[in-house]
Amino acid sequence: VQHGVNAVFSGHDHTYERVVRDGLTYVVNGLGGGSRYARGFTGLEGSQIFFNADHGAMLVEADAAALRARFVTRGEQVVDEFAL
Repeated sequence: VQHGVNAVFSGHDHTYERVVRDGLTYVVNGLGGGSRYARGFTGLEGSQIFFNADHGAMLVEADAAALRARFVTRGEQVVDEFAL
C-alpha cells in the first residue's frame, strides 16, 4: 500500500460505512450521537457495509501484528468486524 497507509478513518457523516478500494480500507463512523443520516447515494464502489439504524461506537485493538476493529451499537449488536 502506498506510503505505508492501510486504512483511513473519518467521521462527520452520521452513518457507518466501510469501503475497500484499491487495497485501502476506508471507514466513516459518525454514529456517536446526533441525528442519523439516510443513505444519500446508491452503489458506492467497494462498499462492504452501510449502517444507520442505531448509534454506536467503533472498538479498535492494535498491536505490531494486526489492527482489529468492530462497530457495536448501543444495544451491543456487533454490526461490522474486520482486521488488517
